[in-house]
Amino acid sequence: MRYLILILLLHSFTSFSQETSDWNGIENNLVSLLNELRAAKTDAELDFANSNLYEAVLEAAEKPDVMTYQFTKLNSMSTLVSPDEAFRLFNWNVETTQLNHKHYCIMVKKGRVFGKNEIIEFKEDKYTIPPSPRTQLTPNKWYGALYYKIIPLKKQGKTLYTVLGFNGNTRSSNKKILEVFWFRGNKLKLGYPLFEANEESTQIQKRIFFEYSEKATVSVKYLPALNKIVFNHLVPEAENLKGMYDFYIPDLTYDAYVWDGAIWHYQKDIQVGNESNKTIKRYYTDQKTGETKFKVEKDTWIDPTGEGSAGTGEKHTAVVIENDGKKHSEKKKKTKVKKEKKIKQNKKKPRSAIDIK
Repeated sequence: MRYLILILLLHSFTSFSQETSDWNGIENNLVSLLNELRAAKTDAELDFANSNLYEAVLEAAEKPDVMTYQFTKLNSMSTLVSPDEAFRLFNWNVETTQLNHKHYCIMVKKGRVFGKNEIIEFKEDKYTIPPSPRTQLTPNKWYGALYYKIIPLKKQGKTLYTVLGFNGNTRSSNKKILEVFWFRGNKLKLGYPLFEANEESTQIQKRIFFEYSEKATVSVKYLPALNKIVFNHLVPEAENLKGMYDFYIPDLTYDAYVWDGAIWHYQKDIQVGNESNKTIKRYYTDQKTGETKFKVEKDTWIDPTGEGSAGTGEKHTAVVIENDGKKHSEKKKKTKVKKEKKIKQNKKKPRSAIDIK
């Protein structure tokens, strides 16, 4: 009996070794099928090529060591692994001849039985769920996305995965998405209340959609050193285009979500950039008008003994913050009224990551 068990174990080990030895061939096959998909000219050809690719990905997902193989040739397909190695995503899109996007995603999890993976297939649903759903979803009811970042977070003993995604949407607009993956037992759930709508809101959102013009470039990026998700603040090109997201563009300012251990706090109008390219306002006195002005420039260190500095004995003009006189007082008063009006407007409708309808 012992010998029989030993033979079975050796057979299993041999089978496992044989199965793990052909990854180069598996990846080359996937590359070939992916190239066929990208080269398809008609929707019928797209569907046929995508069906073949989908089946090949499912077969690859069943391999015992699929979690650890380094895919290096699948340039137009994501093979993202969560940082804690809990799951892997095979994720790609298909652009139809009408320039609409279809999205596909297959998740692989380590199964409870040795050598057996758990496979979760995502099904895009463009008919029964709204374009930007706010409710909890399942993989069978999915809005469609290409995920490019996974951020594992711990909350009350539960691991919540904040994921960043992109959706090609339509020919006139794109979307960036903040989503949360989490597991209830073995069931994958999409959407968990983690995102503050704005600094004053008590509403916590399950996910965030940033929809914007196809012509615009929008960044949504996780900065691990700061524990922040930083993104462009979006505005309509004109006031009368509010709510028409085909015309939303970045306004050259940035907002962020900051993780505090419980939720992602919304933080408006933040300064971004590396240490080497931070900017500051440098004030100076206009020699013609005598007014105090400023210019934005790189925040570089100024040697106090260098040329043009106060310590060299050369001419050095002190910055004048306030000037006496009626003209300045009137100007200051007008500025104060404008500021108060702006504060009232901001209180009326706080800046938000999303439009709350």
